[in-house]
Amino acid sequence: MKVHHVKSIFIKLLAAYVVAFLIISMGVVLVQILSSSSPNTEISVQNLQYLAYTLAAEIGIPPDINVARNIADKTGLEIKISNAIMQWDSDEDLLEQDFLPLSDDGEGLHLFPWEKDFPITIQMGGFDYAFTDFHADYRMSILIWLILAVSILTALSISYMMVRRFLKPLKVMNQTALEFGVSDWNKRVNPKGVDELATLGRAMDGMADRIEKYIHSMYDLLVAVSHELRSPLTRMKVSLEFIENKRIRESMNEEIDTLDRLTGNLLEQRRLTTQPNILNREDISLQDWVLSVCRNYQEKDIPLTYNFEGSDLTVLLDRDRMDLALRNLIENSMRHAPGSSILVSLDTRGNNGFILEVSDTGPGLDENLVSRIGEPFLLGDSSRTGRRTGGGFGLGLSIVKAVAEAHGAAFSVINLEPHGFSVILRFID
Repeated sequence: MKVHHVKSIFIKLLAAYVVAFLIISMGVVLVQILSSSSPNTEISVQNLQYLAYTLAAEIGIPPDINVARNIADKTGLEIKISNAIMQWDSDEDLLEQDFLPLSDDGEGLHLFPWEKDFPITIQMGGFDYAFTDFHADYRMSILIWLILAVSILTALSISYMMVRRFLKPLKVMNQTALEFGVSDWNKRVNPKGVDELATLGRAMDGMADRIEKYIHSMYDLLVAVSHELRSPLTRMKVSLEFIENKRIRESMNEEIDTLDRLTGNLLEQRRLTTQPNILNREDISLQDWVLSVCRNYQEKDIPLTYNFEGSDLTVLLDRDRMDLALRNLIENSMRHAPGSSILVSLDTRGNNGFILEVSDTGPGLDENLVSRIGEPFLLGDSSRTGRRTGGGFGLGLSIVKAVAEAHGAAFSVINLEPHGFSVILRFID
């Protein structure tokens, strides 16, 4: 029996912090090792006083200036000697400085390695002997700070990369949920490992499998019902001829036509999504094709215009299904933006393919629904659609999307400014 050891995300995050702690600790240990081998920067007050008295005694009373200058040159110290009748210094800048007598507690003495000067003043034989530049080699201190900084940055960087890797499944799950939410039912997380995030990912995949199964079952049921309705609808249409009341006959005939269109659209939408090779392609002149579809509506006094950008192209398309798609786009604008002007644009200026766009000047669509356009049975809000009229069931744009994708085209929609709605089909060769 195979035993799975649970690798908790908590343990992984704890490991990241432990790694960071160990790296910083190693840096501190290295600093301690280097510090123990570097010059001692701790200079005691007593040692400085003793050294100052020794140097003053060597200079003598009265002070021998030559000896003082020789000590300054050899040691690098700055020396100032003064009393009521004389004043000398090895550096003219010292004449501008005041040196206080060094107290026993060391106040005024700088013992930090990054502070260079350790000034001290003593009195001997009526003379003030001032010394400055008592300091240790502080270059090692810069190296120590550099090591600490590198250790901390390395620890933070490694911890960041580890945590980012541990939490990567969350990013994958978020992207999967977003794509699943816009009807990409095939998207899955496919997690690896056995921690909590992997368990959550597998739960999401299981949920997606069940939802996809339910959706396909719903589509299959709709297609089956639609298929079974075709024959009764045909028989009902024939039976209408025996009804003498013209008003009743026309009313029932209109409702039967509506149901017939609904069943036909359902069957066509399902065929296009499940049978990608169903298209019957033929050479079509794009401009002639657009003109032939648009003129049928212009003859009915529909406010429709067309615009061509670029030269005419002859491409392989399924004429019947492209006719259906373009008619659905035009009638979608007629139904949901009644009275607005409709523009059909064809742009062939791209090197590989063409762009077909149908736009209107209506109220547009709720932004919350834009990402869902193309879903079957999606109806917009009342500002654009009002009550369902003219047989609108929310299938028109889903058919257009299915036709476009069967041809390898990209389907997109946008709200126009200041108002209007546009559907864009990008056919890439």
